Amino acid sequence: MYFCDKCGTTLVEDPYITSLEYNKVIKGIISKDGEIIKENLPTFVTYSCRRCGSTKNVEISEILKEMMQPSIEAMLDIRLAAVFEATDRSTIDEANGISYCGICPGVLDDTGYCYNDLIKQCVVRKVVLGL
Repeated sequence: MYFCDKCGTTLVEDPYITSLEYNKVIKGIISKDGEIIKENLPTFVTYSCRRCGSTKNVEISEILKEMMQPSIEAMLDIRLAAVFEATDRSTIDEANGISYCGICPGVLDDTGYCYNDLIKQCVVRKVVLGL
């Protein structure tokens, strides 16, 4: 979700304004064979504010990342749950320290850090990294 820099209102995707913005940046778009030249296509979508009329171009890659975020968070939760389902917790000695792994959110405040003893036996780590 994107917000207007001027008035703070939620911006909405605007196909008409996007087409006007595309018209400003697209030069040649059709090849001699009548095909669309994909390399010349813009990589943004324009959002507009219905309150004040300002616009913002947002890169498609940014939109895609935002759309993927809930699925990525769910995947990380699944990985973390799998780690603890497959681990004998009695073999984990916190005194043996922590290290960064990053395969899941980790056991320390979603930082990707885990106990060294857990990393050694982590089934998810073995599967994801092919160890």
